Amino acid sequence: MAELSRQTKAFVRPSPTNGWLGGVTRATGETVLFCELAGYDVIFVETVGVGQSEAAASHVTDCCTIVLSPNAGDELQALKRGVMELCDFFLVSKLSGDRTALAYAITLVESQNQNKRSLVTEMVECANHLSKNLIFARVAITGAPGAGKSCLLERLGMSLVRKGKRVAVLAIDPSSPTTKGSLLGDKTRMAELSRQTKAFVRPSPTNGWLGGVTRATGETVLFCELAGYDVIFVETVGVGQSEAAASHVTDCCTIVLSPNAGDELQALKRGVMELCDFFLVSKCDGDAISAANRLKSELLSASKPCDPHKRVRTLFTANKISNPRRWRR
Repeated sequence: MAELSRQTKAFVRPSPTNGWLGGVTRATGETVLFCELAGYDVIFVETVGVGQSEAAASHVTDCCTIVLSPNAGDELQALKRGVMELCDFFLVSKLSGDRTALAYAITLVESQNQNKRSLVTEMVECANHLSKNLIFARVAITGAPGAGKSCLLERLGMSLVRKGKRVAVLAIDPSSPTTKGSLLGDKTRMAELSRQTKAFVRPSPTNGWLGGVTRATGETVLFCELAGYDVIFVETVGVGQSEAAASHVTDCCTIVLSPNAGDELQALKRGVMELCDFFLVSKCDGDAISAANRLKSELLSASKPCDPHKRVRTLFTANKISNPRRWRR
């Protein structure tokens, strides 16, 4: 606490336990009282590293917060009595820069185990508070199955990583309505990106949740923001026209279309076509160039009366993005 201890309005006092148990010293209560008389508005008592039975700090303070590492244990540990019972708040730390910790936090928030819900609620409330002043970009990439979303994200992600940005990709995969399982295969199309230390690629199953995302996508985006990622992509499952939930948890939404996606009538239909900020026609190579240009014209014509600011781009994605500057625009 070097910086804090140099402040004239702060007082930092280390004290030994002298063999006293409970996580505090024998005189901690009196020390807190003297700090109050000295006019300090907020008094923090940082205990020694405690076990489950060392809960004395909760008796000399108004509220108690326990800081946990992501690998602190399972729900059985949280249910045990002692310091876990007396604490008012739980705070899961070490998310920033630690992909393993972030993955564990996402697994926890995606869990359907009801015993974990109270801990998840505390984590989300704390994350909401801590992320208020962070600056980041949240982008949804949606489109029909096979439109080229994963391949596009691989190239965009690598381009941003080379510029020094930290990139997170949340790839949503559909769950089987019969076996309830998910392939989670989008990560295989982002093999190069997933190996980068500044990138985080997380496939997640929908578990029957509709809208193109999962029940916990909003919270997962929040944790990625807290972990320090500059750009967070949400790749939806292959969607139809009514699945537009991704636009509600991101700042902007891009729909990826293949050249033979439809005509002007499709663009006029409401739903995901209306909520998207950008249209991107992919796979514009070889014989598909003329069809792609025709679709681009139809999309521009159809969207202009509804939203004249919508933008349509064509993208060559057979082997690689032909012009990375299109992304910057």
